[in-house]
Amino acid sequence: MAKIKHETITQQQANCLKEIALGREAKPSYVAEVVAWFASSGAGYVTGQSLQVDNHFKLMME
Repeated sequence: MAKIKHETITQQQANCLKEIALGREAKPSYVAEVVAWFASSGAGYVTGQSLQVDNHFKLMME
């Protein structure tokens, strides 16, 4: 039988931050800045690209 962990939300957040390479949560502005760059003339020669703005963090759902 699986052992159930009882953690506070603060403990859960701290555990999640340990998994993030940069050690901090993402902000909506991070994604907005990437979108703004792709829409700008600075990205005028970029074609057919997919850019992940997730710090290689994947949420695993069971």
